[in-house]
Amino acid sequence: MSDPASKLDAMGTLIQLDDWREPEEPEDARLERAVGRLERLLGRRPGHDAPDWLRTEVLAIQGCLALGFVGDAAERTERLVELVERRLGAG
Repeated sequence: MSDPASKLDAMGTLIQLDDWREPEEPEDARLERAVGRLERLLGRRPGHDAPDWLRTEVLAIQGCLALGFVGDAAERTERLVELVERRLGAG
């Protein structure tokens, strides 16, 4: 008995999904954009001392940058922008 004919010829080519996705924004550009948004939000609060939770988050971002974790700093800053908008009613 002979082997059945190969069915692989009927299959199409493999598509790499990464080739179709939008390219990700560079980490430093994400960080710069998020810091700009944060500065605009906090700039609207003249004369107010920063709450402890805000200072803590900024220190964590500085720590990420000191260790060279730009992507983590960008992600933390983006989350901080959202938190500031919710807690301080900015936005």
